[in-house]
Amino acid sequence: MMYGLGPSLGLFLGGYTLNRYVDIDKGIDPASLGLFPGSPLWVGAWWLGSFVMVGLLGLVASWLLLFPAALKKPKEESDNDEEDGNKMLPGTEVHESPSSFDPAKTLKQQAKDIILSVKKVFTNWVFMCISVAFVSYNSCGSTFPFIPKYMETQLGIHKAQASFLLGVVVLPCTLIGLLAASTIVRRFELGPRGCLYMAAGLSSLSLALLVAIGFTSCPRPPFAGVNIPYGQGINPNVTLGRLPGGIALTSPCNADCGCRLDNYRPVCASDGITYFSGCHAGCHESHSFPGPGGIKLSNYSNCGCVTSRLPSITGGGTKQLAGTQAVTAATEGTTGYFNSAWATANPGLIKPDGVTVYTAATSLNVTQTDLSNVTVISGLNAHTSVSSSVHLKAGTFAFSIPCPTECNAFAPFLVLIALYAICNPMVGLPIAVASLRVLSPDTKTFGVGLQSLMSRLLAFIPAPIYIGALIDRSCELWSSSCGVRGACLLYDMPMNRLMYIGIQVLLTSVTIALLLGAAHLYNRRVLAEGKSQAPGLTTRDIATSMGSLAASISSLTNIGARSHDRYTRSPLQNQF
Repeated sequence: MMYGLGPSLGLFLGGYTLNRYVDIDKGIDPASLGLFPGSPLWVGAWWLGSFVMVGLLGLVASWLLLFPAALKKPKEESDNDEEDGNKMLPGTEVHESPSSFDPAKTLKQQAKDIILSVKKVFTNWVFMCISVAFVSYNSCGSTFPFIPKYMETQLGIHKAQASFLLGVVVLPCTLIGLLAASTIVRRFELGPRGCLYMAAGLSSLSLALLVAIGFTSCPRPPFAGVNIPYGQGINPNVTLGRLPGGIALTSPCNADCGCRLDNYRPVCASDGITYFSGCHAGCHESHSFPGPGGIKLSNYSNCGCVTSRLPSITGGGTKQLAGTQAVTAATEGTTGYFNSAWATANPGLIKPDGVTVYTAATSLNVTQTDLSNVTVISGLNAHTSVSSSVHLKAGTFAFSIPCPTECNAFAPFLVLIALYAICNPMVGLPIAVASLRVLSPDTKTFGVGLQSLMSRLLAFIPAPIYIGALIDRSCELWSSSCGVRGACLLYDMPMNRLMYIGIQVLLTSVTIALLLGAAHLYNRRVLAEGKSQAPGLTTRDIATSMGSLAASISSLTNIGARSHDRYTRSPLQNQF
């Protein structure tokens, strides 16, 4: 439970640090640069969490230094205590296991014992199969840190907000899963075979949930030059998707503007299409003003690449009139909202208030021609201190807010993630129990150490590297500065889902195959051991019988000794 608690709490810490600007130590106000947590150019204080964790680890290390060199042995449990259900599961006891590292032995003898233990572990094919399955399972778990970025790409939720939401969902679900797994294993006293089948079944359920998550996504808004050609307005005959010639951000309407790829400032134009920047929209005029929270916002006008259609791009009421385009209007005093997530699949999920939209219309029964002048006013509130107004003339204009899109995939995604957070942690516990129970007593400690080493060398260290490389392959537009490739600006959403979910499906499938293989090998080993022993007896039965016989012989010896002592005493001694 504590192992599962750490990553969940880390999500809260990550959400907090990513909400702070990367140069928070330099006193730079990101709002003056037009940056906010939802901006695609926002870089959170990724380094801040490392300093927090260094302090916490130092505190834990100081506590560990207070432990004595040797802990006192606990009192031996009586037989009555064992009958009360306080004993460990059969085959998991390690305190009575003989150690290969005996200080009384010479270095040469210890080396021989170590080599013998290594040989026993590596030739235990059941254990090796389980260990490789555990590596595959932990490799799949290494995708966990990428979930906030995946949610930002597929659902349009900023990474900081996604981290907080995941922490709220994943933390209780992980604890529930671990408690349920431990209860099942202990209640039914599952042996190695039962634990392996349990882990394989839960992995299969996790696999089904992963496939369902892969089909849960939001559509990307129309993006000029990316999934819709320049000069192509939004109409029912237009299909959004990858362009035949690939991404083409340059068009005759902006060819003479000298637009640069290192100036990524996506804008929502009056035709409802997102453009890479005001320059790529072919706009010739711009005006800046402070928005909510003092954020620097801009509007652009006289845009040569924008069609003359006027769909809704800001808050207020929306009404579709016969024969007209859906437009936005609001009576005085109606509060509208500006979306704070830019160029994402669902920017409408984050909506800071404080912006009021006014029009000359007194009701929503307006047509496109009624919007001769639209005034956007950033009103005074708890977050803003400057009031300004900008007039957007009807025609071709763009605004530094994202084009909203409808998406209902957020709630189903969280439900699927919650179910996955319950099932996936339940796999680890039966794997650990099965690993202990297929090892001989003299190799348990060495085997567990080897399994832990394999997980770190083959899963925790390399998995995030190749998973990140696979995610980068789904990038379709990179930033560029002085000819050097920078961060990814836009992902191919279907390819991004395929890479991120596909690698998890592959690793989970490998885990299932290895667990079933280990169960098959264990069945063969039990069958072989059964044939070499008396019918109806197992190794445990023989060991138990021998232990009982030894105890009986010891009791008979003590009785005989007392009787002999009593009859050999003199009469005088017996009187006393």
